[in-house]
Amino acid sequence: MSNIEPMKSLSRILFSALTILILSLLIFCRNEEDAWITDLEDAVFTEINAVRSENGVSALSLNQDLADFARAHSRDMALRGYFSHTTPDDKSFEDRINESGISHTLAGENIYMRWGDNFDESVDDLAVTVVDAWFNSEEHKGIMLNNDFNRGGVGCYQGDSALYVTFTVIQQ
Repeated sequence: MSNIEPMKSLSRILFSALTILILSLLIFCRNEEDAWITDLEDAVFTEINAVRSENGVSALSLNQDLADFARAHSRDMALRGYFSHTTPDDKSFEDRINESGISHTLAGENIYMRWGDNFDESVDDLAVTVVDAWFNSEEHKGIMLNNDFNRGGVGCYQGDSALYVTFTVIQQ
């Protein structure tokens, strides 16, 4: 029986070490993904301001509450499997922004979705692709270039099969 005790101890140690290793890898991978998403959010916001500048429109100030609001909508679309300004439980953009408590006199939202989970282009090139897609739509272009808007935020979420990007802008 004395030979069993050291084996149990060794098994516990190996199990604990393996658990720590797996958790460390998961945290590292999640941090890498989070960094990529944050870099993409920053790049899209920067590209929006570049397009605004090229068109004689003043730059937006980054508002973290708007970025969090946009990220929450991107996440919701990914997790609940829809692509719309209106949620499956029929909450419109206006409903969502008003319920958020974010003070505003005017608000707008652009959304983007791209199928896939592995993108070959750089974060900056992907940001240009997103903003170009919006720029090629009169309604979305109008939201990006509306000089009445002065604050904005971008939120992204990588779902299992698609990337979601939401741009929320307000006049405050």
